[in-house]
Amino acid sequence: MTVRRNRRRSGISVDELVDQLPDQFLVPELEIENGNMTGLGRYMRDLDEHLRQEMGLLPTTDPRSAGQHPPVAEVMAAIGCPPSDWYRELLT
Repeated sequence: MTVRRNRRRSGISVDELVDQLPDQFLVPELEIENGNMTGLGRYMRDLDEHLRQEMGLLPTTDPRSAGQHPPVAEVMAAIGCPPSDWYRELLT
């Protein structure tokens, strides 16, 4: 039986990841619903999933993915929208 494994690209830099981002991640939208930031969680989950695919990491649904974390916050900071800006916007 042949076992197929994802090709790992964990050595890929944040700049390379940013260069490969689809447009949907380049202009995140802040969504506030009943005083809660619903858009940040959704955006970060989608970005995490995309980066996992790009880096060849296991999906979060796989128990073996424990300890594998793509650089979501670093990518967000590199495109000019760190998570702290979302909170700052909510508080203003």
